[in-house]
Amino acid sequence: LLVRGLRFAPKSAKLWGEFLRLEVRVACHLQAVRDSPEGFDKSAPSANAWAPGRLLFRRGLKQLSNSPVACAAFLAQAVQCLKEAQSEPSAGEGLKEWAAEIRTALAQWRPGVVEDQEWSDASDETAVNIWELWWNHELVCGNPWSTVTDSAATSAPLAVIRHLASTLAAEAVKGASVEEHTDVETAVVVLTKLAGKPRVAVDAETAVALLEALERCSEEASHATKTDKRLVETASRALLKRAAAEHPKSGRLALLAWSAAADKSKGSRLPLPTSKAQSMQSEEVVAMLLLVSPCLTQAEECDVKVSERQRYLETALRNLAPTVAPGPVVAAHLAEALARGGGEAFQEACSDARAVAGKMWDLPERRAMVLAAVLDGELRCWGMSTLARSAPKALRQAKVLTEHFEELLGQFSDDDPEKEDWWIRYVQFVQGASSLGDVVCGGMPSVTDLYWRAMRSVADQARYSEKVQRLLQLQCGGGV
Repeated sequence: LLVRGLRFAPKSAKLWGEFLRLEVRVACHLQAVRDSPEGFDKSAPSANAWAPGRLLFRRGLKQLSNSPVACAAFLAQAVQCLKEAQSEPSAGEGLKEWAAEIRTALAQWRPGVVEDQEWSDASDETAVNIWELWWNHELVCGNPWSTVTDSAATSAPLAVIRHLASTLAAEAVKGASVEEHTDVETAVVVLTKLAGKPRVAVDAETAVALLEALERCSEEASHATKTDKRLVETASRALLKRAAAEHPKSGRLALLAWSAAADKSKGSRLPLPTSKAQSMQSEEVVAMLLLVSPCLTQAEECDVKVSERQRYLETALRNLAPTVAPGPVVAAHLAEALARGGGEAFQEACSDARAVAGKMWDLPERRAMVLAAVLDGELRCWGMSTLARSAPKALRQAKVLTEHFEELLGQFSDDDPEKEDWWIRYVQFVQGASSLGDVVCGGMPSVTDLYWRAMRSVADQARYSEKVQRLLQLQCGGGV
């Protein structure tokens, strides 16, 4: 049945694997029968019980060699069959020869070692699976981690190096025993040597992965000795310095380098992080903002010049990746100011962000998103601030917010759905401010004026009118 299936699907790794498993079981049974007293004659048989399985292994590998995914699955099945066969009491010389063939095949068919185009284009997942299968087998055969690491650092794809670093860190943290072919000292030392390899710093993502692995080894949960942890710290500093210099546009590396400098400064004033980092994610920029905030760096009681604050915020917003929204960064900037200095610091932070948005004339979409995030933060705090102010002061603040609404609405085109939503929020805000007094006398537009202005500026008037009417009915108590 398996032979018939392979005729119709000769590239099926599952069929080849099942065929190999069947042959291994037959070989184990034949070897056990031959070695038993009740079996064949006492003279050694001329036929090798493992010959069919070895032949099948070679043919299957040849058929699947053009597909890295299929070859990886077949090799994994072969290794599993080998383990099952080696657990049998009767093996024979043929099994040792087949084990040598499997070891050679694992070493040969590794992405980065094979020069064929199909293997050069193998996915990271496939490369990691094959390399991990190889080094686990090498460890079982008695090779140390240092040999595995040297080979991977020379030939393996970068994704494999990252996975190897994570594996070594896990071995160091859990404190693997010598019987498991490693120990804490070996894993830590090998990881530090891997961090010193030139290829590690070629790619920013790989360098960050190595730094994270080294950090895991230096944590309290790690079973590494104090001497090994000092070795880890030295290797981490050297790698960070080398990688940050090679990749000045990496946000993660810039963040890690500045964080390390902040820890080393012991409260002294540090220059702002490098502005060369580009295509950063929002969480990276937020982390940098928190690191350079005066309350965390313990600089002279928040004595930071306005121009310096605005310059760094502008740099951070410009360095965001094109597809990353600046809203979380602006929210973190405002929240940090509110926690540091209350309402006054919050207003200063809003003014800084709005001034920075005015300078981003070359990025109109990001400028509009920054203004929207600032106004959203102001609206969230405005309701609570009215409780601590008299009605005239609250109306004056509401008048300022209406100016911010007008500024924001001017950033959107008429067919932008965001403009419709902000017109609705504008109407809602003015309705809420009317409870403080006469909004018209306070210099703010009336709800009716806003409605007709919005009707002339939005693209979908019917949809906007329906939303506003529903809002007005609900707030006036006429909604269902």
